[in-house]
Amino acid sequence: MLDFVGATATLELAAATLRPGGELALVGGGGGQLTVRKPGFRPPGFRLSLPFWGTRPELAEVIALARSGALRVETDHSPLSAAPQAFDRLRRGGVRGRVVLVPD
Repeated sequence: MLDFVGATATLELAAATLRPGGELALVGGGGGQLTVRKPGFRPPGFRLSLPFWGTRPELAEVIALARSGALRVETDHSPLSAAPQAFDRLRRGGVRGRVVLVPD
């Protein structure tokens, strides 16, 4: 499972939906925290990775998935002049997905 947000709520949701032996890759840097204890309530054998980049072949695989329609990306477009308001919405949790700032 991929978490592109990285907020506590999305990490908890991702961990709760993992199957035993599943992997959670935390890509987003939303400042969230995930508590892991042993014994605990996480699925047995789950793996957590914190990638900062991938390999060129992995990038090609992601692009192929996006082109095939297997990945769905939610974006909120805002003019560059409204960047402070967009960041405020992000901080308040008022954005689903990513904000794309477009030059005005």
